Amino acid sequence: MTRPQQQNQLVPFLKYSATLCVAIILSMGSFWLSYGKDLVTRAEARTLVNEGTHRVEKEIDNVKYRLDRIDDNSDKLEEQLRTVLKANTDAIVELKVQVASLTQTIESLSEKINQLKEN
Repeated sequence: MTRPQQQNQLVPFLKYSATLCVAIILSMGSFWLSYGKDLVTRAEARTLVNEGTHRVEKEIDNVKYRLDRIDDNSDKLEEQLRTVLKANTDAIVELKVQVASLTQTIESLSEKINQLKEN
């Protein structure tokens, strides 16, 4: 091949390469203009992560506080339940004594009535 023929083949290649580079640059530019504006910067991302971390830590503290209150309330309720159960048990024992006493009184009265009927 002669030198002019080589240059003739090189010119379309260079035109194609230049067109391709311009197309790529335009594509990248349009991408950044349309999507890049919605992307966050490193500083904004750091701020978002720090805020999220702070919110999560705050929520964890709130949950721990609520759990502690639930534990405290459950302890108080358990103590109240024990007190009520003891009072109920004492009342049941007292009622059993009164029932036994009334049963004896009724039996005694029944015997006296039967004795009066016989006389």
